[in-house]
Amino acid sequence: VAGTMGFTSTSHYGRVGAAFSGITQPHRLTSNRWLALNSGPGVVIEFDMPPPPPKDPDELAYTLGLNMAKQLPPDLKNLLSEDELATCMRGLTDMMLGRATDADAQLRENGDQLNQLLQQRAREQQETAAAAGAELLAAAAAEEGAETTEGGVVVKIIESGVGPFPTAASTVEVHYEG
Repeated sequence: VAGTMGFTSTSHYGRVGAAFSGITQPHRLTSNRWLALNSGPGVVIEFDMPPPPPKDPDELAYTLGLNMAKQLPPDLKNLLSEDELATCMRGLTDMMLGRATDADAQLRENGDQLNQLLQQRAREQQETAAAAGAELLAAAAAEEGAETTEGGVVVKIIESGVGPFPTAASTVEVHYEG
């Protein structure tokens, strides 16, 4: 039926392309029924699509892992090495499978040291980023024609404007490029 109506579909949740001008963008559907509206004189075409094929359970489990990782605090990223992350995953696995019988005791015993370690690593990353930022700022300030404001912002005027300075009540017209 789809071919006779001029539709092409890449998947149940995929792109619909048609000779109809009313459907030009990808659409995400929440059921297995497609509805197409032609911009012409009231044409409505409706047809059933088969459900998507089942996904590999390993792919779905990986997707669950991605979802769990997205829910972690962003400032936790890059604080663990790959080996430490593998050990962390072992703890997650043991807890999820009920093999971690002493989880509360380990948290009480090691929680403070874990927090100190993560805070120290975060401080080190912040210091490294601040040093890199200071170097970049110094290099920008050293460029010919660069000026540093009282607030520490480096400004390089490429072309000075002419005319009166606008006030807070002024209406200005700008020609932005870039």
